[in-house]
Amino acid sequence: MADVHCMRDLIGHHVRWNYVINMPGQQFPLKSNLEMVRILKLYNGANDVLGDVRSKYVPRRYLFKHHVMMVRNTS
Repeated sequence: MADVHCMRDLIGHHVRWNYVINMPGQQFPLKSNLEMVRILKLYNGANDVLGDVRSKYVPRRYLFKHHVMMVRNTS
């Protein structure tokens, strides 16, 4: 959720952002900044978003809600 909050901050910032690259902390860029700029210019505003067909097992990730309760030891 933190990445969504950061994107919201970028939208509200006085500097207008043209691109956002959402990269998880455990990933490393495989291209230099200059290479990324060149690639983004070639895209000319288009997206390069990967997707996949959902597996039949994916719904179990969002259909159920679990609660963790702290219980004091009464003995």
